[in-house]
Amino acid sequence: MKVHLVRLFENHKKKSFEMPDSKINTQDQCNLDIFETSDYKTYKDGMKLIGLWPFENSTKRTLKRAFVLISMITTLIFMQVRFVEELNHNIDVVLQSAGSIILSIGCIAKFITTFRAEDNIKLLFSRIAKQWASITDKTECKILADNIKVCHPLCTFYKVIAFFALVTYACLPSFGPVIMNILSPLNETRRKRLPAPAEYFVDEEKYFYVLFSHGMICYMLVCALYVIIDCMYSCIVHHTVGLVGIVTYRLQNIIDLKVTSNQEYQANNSEIRRRLRRAISLHKESLEFAQKIETTYNLCFIIVMSVNLLTMIFTAACAIRTLYYDKVESFRWFILYGSIIFHLFFNSNPGQNLYDKSNEIINTLYFTEWYTLGISRSNKRTMLIMMIRCLRPCQLTAGGLLVLNMINFGAIVKTSFSYITMLISLG
Repeated sequence: MKVHLVRLFENHKKKSFEMPDSKINTQDQCNLDIFETSDYKTYKDGMKLIGLWPFENSTKRTLKRAFVLISMITTLIFMQVRFVEELNHNIDVVLQSAGSIILSIGCIAKFITTFRAEDNIKLLFSRIAKQWASITDKTECKILADNIKVCHPLCTFYKVIAFFALVTYACLPSFGPVIMNILSPLNETRRKRLPAPAEYFVDEEKYFYVLFSHGMICYMLVCALYVIIDCMYSCIVHHTVGLVGIVTYRLQNIIDLKVTSNQEYQANNSEIRRRLRRAISLHKESLEFAQKIETTYNLCFIIVMSVNLLTMIFTAACAIRTLYYDKVESFRWFILYGSIIFHLFFNSNPGQNLYDKSNEIINTLYFTEWYTLGISRSNKRTMLIMMIRCLRPCQLTAGGLLVLNMINFGAIVKTSFSYITMLISLG
C-alpha cells in the first residue's frame, strides 16, 4: 500500500509541481495596486530607483541600468589599475584593493543576474498580485499580511547596518585625518585618502573632493543595490511563507465538522473533500511559487555567497594587519566584516523561515487525527499523500549547492572565525 502511494505521488508530482510559465505570462497581469500599499511600496520604489521594476517603461529602465553599470564599472577599472601598480610593492594596498574589487564585481554580477531574470521576477510579482486578489477570507488575508510584516523590522535594521557600514568604510579614510588634525595635531598634516585605493590618473590632492564624490556615489550604489534586491527577495519569500501559513490554517479547519449520525456522514465528507482540495491547491501553488523563486535567484545567490566568502577573507586580513599600528583603520575593516556577516544572515533568514513554516504542515495534518475520525477512505488517502509530500520540506538554495538556512550560515561564520584566529596567531 505504501509503495503504491509513493508511486502515485511521484506520478502526480511530475505533472503538477512545476509552474507553467505559459499560464501566468499574460493571464496574471492583474491589478498591481497591492504594490502601492505600505507592505510593498518601499520595496517597489527601491526597485524603480535602480531600474529593476519590471513594469516600468523599458526606456527608463534601460537608462537607469546604464547609469548604474557605467558608474560601477568605471570605479572598478580605476581600482584594478591601482591594484596592478601596487601588486609587488605594497601588500596593504593590494589587500584593500582586492577586497574592494571583489565586492564591486559581486555587486555588478548581482545586478546583472537580477535584471537578466526580469521575466521571472515579473511573473513572481504578477502571481503575488493575483494571489492577493484570490484570497478573500479575512483571517487568511491577515495571515498573509502578518507574514509579510515579519520581514519589515529586519529589513529596516539591514538598511541601518548598511548605511552605517557605508559611512564608516567610505568616510573614515577621507575625513578621519581631518578630524584628527584638529583633535590631535602632529608636526605634519595627516593625508586624506579615498574610500578605496584607485588610480584616476590625475592629481589626487588637487581633485580630492571630486574623486571622493565619484567614489562615494559608486559605494552608495553598491549599498543601495544590495539592500534593495535583498529586501525585495525577503519580501517575496515571506509572501510564500504566508501562503504556507494559510495552507496550515485551512488544514486546521478541515475536520471541525463532527459526525453525529450516519445521515451526516456523506454531507460532512463532501465538505471535508472541498476544504481539503482548497488546501492542497494552495499548497501546490506555494510550492510552485517557491520553485520559481529558486529558479530566479539561484545564480544570483551562488555568486553573492562566493563573493562574500572571498571578501570576508580579505577584510579579515586587512583588519588584522592594521590592528597593531592603526586601530581606526582596523575598526573600519571590522565594521565591514560585521556588515558582511549580517548580509549573510539576512539572506539565510527567509529560507529558514520558509523551511520552518513548511514543516508545520505535516504536524498539522498529523494532529488532525485523520486516521481516527469518521471520514471517507478517499479523503484519508489524499491526506496521506499530502503527508508524504511534506516529508520533503520546502527550502531555497544558492545555485543548488548551498541551502539558505541558519545551519549553513553558522558554519560559514564559524569557518571565517577560524581564519581570523589563524591570522591573529600568524600576526
